[in-house]
Amino acid sequence: MKYAVRKKVLLIDFDGVIVDTFDLCMETSNKVWGHHSVDKYREWFEGNLYKSLNIDQDGFTDKENIFFKLYAPRMLKLNPIEGIIDVMGRLRERYILVIISTSVNSPIEEYLAKHSMRSNFDKVFGADIHKSKVMKIKMVFDEYGVTPQDCLFITDTLGDMREAREAGVDAIGVTWGWHPRETLEKGFPFTIVDKPSEIMEAVDRYFS
Repeated sequence: MKYAVRKKVLLIDFDGVIVDTFDLCMETSNKVWGHHSVDKYREWFEGNLYKSLNIDQDGFTDKENIFFKLYAPRMLKLNPIEGIIDVMGRLRERYILVIISTSVNSPIEEYLAKHSMRSNFDKVFGADIHKSKVMKIKMVFDEYGVTPQDCLFITDTLGDMREAREAGVDAIGVTWGWHPRETLEKGFPFTIVDKPSEIMEAVDRYFS
């Protein structure tokens, strides 16, 4: 659906913003790609994850398929970040919300439905749509007829901020996910928040 009237679009990361999957993802990655330290694992997300792992942007390797097969059922058992359901519902009243994720669509869709959040999000752009978040952000521009200035990325990683910046989009960092504040600051976000309850004010301030 193309939007005749240009609206503001919030791009929301899934893992780390909606649900805390850090331990799950690191443990699963160590099983699939071999053991890495916590610091090394976090470094993978300072850029595009798939580029960090030297994984082809087209299709999925056997190892990737194994990762998501192990990840999905355990992720679905995790609770959302406290307060995030209410925040996403309130944001939806004013903005178009789109998930932009490194994960694949199916478990994200299932998780959102399980926690009565699916209706808050207009679309989900996972890794099976494209592995580059730059490309997915540009797809959002086309889908909704918006400019980079009409969009804002809410994320927990420096890599997302860098990909958003490449597409001309600013970001809000959250500190309850993959990267600590000092890492997020390297991405020069509009602001950084420490609690979900702070997101609404930050977004409204950005678009004011």
